[in-house]
Amino acid sequence: MLDEHNKDIAKGVRIQFGLNWHEDLAIDPHRLDEEWLNQPALLMKYSELCAQSIHDYDDAQHACELTKAQTAHDARIDPDSFEIGKPTESAIKEAVALDEECKVATAKMHRAKHITALLQSATRALEQRKCALENLVRLHGQGYYSEPSAKAATRDGVRETVHDATHERLKARRSRRTKKATTQEGKGDE
Repeated sequence: MLDEHNKDIAKGVRIQFGLNWHEDLAIDPHRLDEEWLNQPALLMKYSELCAQSIHDYDDAQHACELTKAQTAHDARIDPDSFEIGKPTESAIKEAVALDEECKVATAKMHRAKHITALLQSATRALEQRKCALENLVRLHGQGYYSEPSAKAATRDGVRETVHDATHERLKARRSRRTKKATTQEGKGDE
């Protein structure tokens, strides 16, 4: 489940890039032709945004590494300004972790990574949308969305079968009546 911070990032991405991925992923089965025509442009839009976010993440990662390296360098040169006694590797690491610029750079990098992950997920979802469209078109071609109807030959065969069955029932009924009437006449002659 997404925590509030991650929900805010996702909302920010949708607003920043003007995205509505729930709407973009929805499929209207009654407009498959329009959905198919829209699919490549939609996938390209998200793919371009994803590529840009990967670039932004790489930049943020590089900036974070530079900030950490510069802070470590400064801590080695002037350990007193970072309030560390002897500039050991563990003391420098701690100074870097506590430095505000490093914290900001790290947070920017994590945000860029999260945005990249969201856009990659949206791109994968659009690929799944393509598969769903393919399957819906197959179902449509097989008559899944059509009204049930019998073929003319089947309808004629059903009518003939019903007619024959009705005719046989009537014939059996007449036969029983005839036998009954004959039996009653024979009793009346006695």
